[in-house]
Amino acid sequence: MSGGNLNEYLGNGTGPADWGQRLNIAVDVAKGLENLHSECKPRIIHRDMKSENILLDENLVAKVADFGISKILPENVTSIITKVMGTCGYLDPEYERTETLNVKSDIYSYGIVLYELITGKPAIFKIPTRKFINVSEWVRKRSGIKRG
Repeated sequence: MSGGNLNEYLGNGTGPADWGQRLNIAVDVAKGLENLHSECKPRIIHRDMKSENILLDENLVAKVADFGISKILPENVTSIITKVMGTCGYLDPEYERTETLNVKSDIYSYGIVLYELITGKPAIFKIPTRKFINVSEWVRKRSGIKRG
């Protein structure tokens, strides 16, 4: 799409010029996920929701893209056990730990995209020790919450 992807848009230094644009992008993505999780028959779990997989048109209308590792959720099934796939920094820790995939996994990843939209910062960044860390690990370490 002519506007590129959200990651590029946020990373080029211009980012969404105002909160209205950010909100519209967030709503467009939420509607896309709602469509996948509730309206599609059978339902679809994206499994790789991230800013690179959100395409923008010339009017900054956002579309969820790249369904290469998506999973179909059979009717009357709320979760499935599957090999963990997705992008580090966006992965739902519960899915990562239990290999149980459900729509909450996409919602967690959407939350990371919201973080990027609000702050303009990437989901994975360097810390002073020169190691890369994702935002959920950073929050966990700062809060003193033990993993597990």
